[in-house]
Amino acid sequence: MIKIIIKTDEDKIIGYNVFGHANFAPKGKDIVCSAVSSITQTALLGLKELLKKDIEFEQDNGLLRVQINNPDKDSNLVLETMLL
Repeated sequence: MIKIIIKTDEDKIIGYNVFGHANFAPKGKDIVCSAVSSITQTALLGLKELLKKDIEFEQDNGLLRVQINNPDKDSNLVLETMLL
Protein backbone atom coordinates (compact mmCIF):
# COMPACT_ATOMS: atom_id res chain seq x y z
CA MET A 1 0.00 0.00 0.00
CA ILE A 2 1.22 3.50 -0.83
CA LYS A 3 0.90 6.01 2.00
CA ILE A 4 1.16 9.76 1.56
CA ILE A 5 1.52 12.18 4.45
CA ILE A 6 1.02 15.88 3.74
CA LYS A 7 2.64 18.22 6.26
CA THR A 8 1.04 21.62 6.80
CA ASP A 9 1.65 24.74 8.83
CA GLU A 10 -1.44 26.91 9.07
CA ASP A 11 -2.59 27.26 5.44
CA LYS A 12 0.66 26.22 3.72
CA ILE A 13 1.95 22.82 2.72
CA ILE A 14 5.46 22.50 4.10
CA GLY A 15 6.29 18.99 2.95
CA TYR A 16 5.17 15.50 2.07
CA ASN A 17 6.22 11.89 2.59
CA VAL A 18 5.39 9.10 0.17
CA PHE A 19 6.23 5.53 1.05
CA GLY A 20 5.29 1.96 0.28
CA HIS A 21 4.37 0.11 -2.88
CA ALA A 22 1.01 -0.35 -4.59
CA ASN A 23 1.60 -4.04 -5.33
CA PHE A 24 -0.82 -3.70 -8.25
CA ALA A 25 1.59 -5.50 -10.58
CA PRO A 26 5.16 -6.88 -10.50
CA LYS A 27 8.04 -4.47 -9.99
CA GLY A 28 8.71 -2.50 -13.15
CA LYS A 29 5.18 -3.01 -14.47
CA ASP A 30 3.14 -1.38 -11.69
CA ILE A 31 1.25 1.51 -13.29
CA VAL A 32 -0.12 2.68 -9.93
CA CYS A 33 3.37 3.12 -8.45
CA SER A 34 4.46 4.76 -11.68
CA ALA A 35 1.61 7.28 -11.55
CA VAL A 36 2.22 8.23 -7.92
CA SER A 37 5.95 8.51 -8.51
CA SER A 38 5.44 10.68 -11.59
CA ILE A 39 3.20 13.15 -9.81
CA THR A 40 5.23 13.43 -6.61
CA GLN A 41 8.59 13.57 -8.42
CA THR A 42 7.29 16.23 -10.82
CA ALA A 43 6.21 18.36 -7.86
CA LEU A 44 9.70 17.97 -6.38
CA LEU A 45 11.30 19.01 -9.68
CA GLY A 46 8.99 22.02 -9.96
CA LEU A 47 9.95 23.19 -6.49
CA LYS A 48 13.65 22.57 -6.98
CA GLU A 49 14.34 23.41 -10.61
CA LEU A 50 11.66 25.92 -11.59
CA LEU A 51 10.98 27.78 -8.36
CA LYS A 52 14.52 27.30 -6.98
CA LYS A 53 13.10 26.66 -3.51
CA ASP A 54 15.25 25.79 -0.54
CA ILE A 55 14.17 22.20 0.01
CA GLU A 56 15.44 19.09 1.71
CA PHE A 57 14.55 15.73 0.22
CA GLU A 58 15.35 12.06 0.50
CA GLN A 59 14.72 9.45 -2.16
CA ASP A 60 15.07 5.72 -1.75
CA ASN A 61 13.31 2.58 -2.93
CA GLY A 62 9.65 3.13 -2.10
CA LEU A 63 10.34 6.41 -0.26
CA LEU A 64 10.22 10.12 -1.02
CA ARG A 65 10.45 12.76 1.70
CA VAL A 66 10.24 16.45 0.83
CA GLN A 67 10.54 19.39 3.23
CA ILE A 68 10.16 22.97 1.97
CA ASN A 69 12.10 25.60 3.88
CA ASN A 70 10.33 28.97 3.72
CA PRO A 71 7.17 27.86 1.89
CA ASP A 72 5.26 30.55 0.05
CA LYS A 73 2.33 31.05 -2.32
CA ASP A 74 4.22 29.65 -5.33
CA SER A 75 5.36 26.48 -3.57
CA ASN A 76 1.85 26.00 -2.23
CA LEU A 77 0.39 26.24 -5.76
CA VAL A 78 2.70 23.46 -6.96
CA LEU A 79 1.81 21.23 -4.02
CA GLU A 80 -1.93 21.94 -4.15
CA THR A 81 -1.81 20.96 -7.84
CA MET A 82 -0.04 17.72 -6.88
CA LEU A 83 -2.85 16.96 -4.41
CA LEU A 84 -5.52 17.43 -7.07
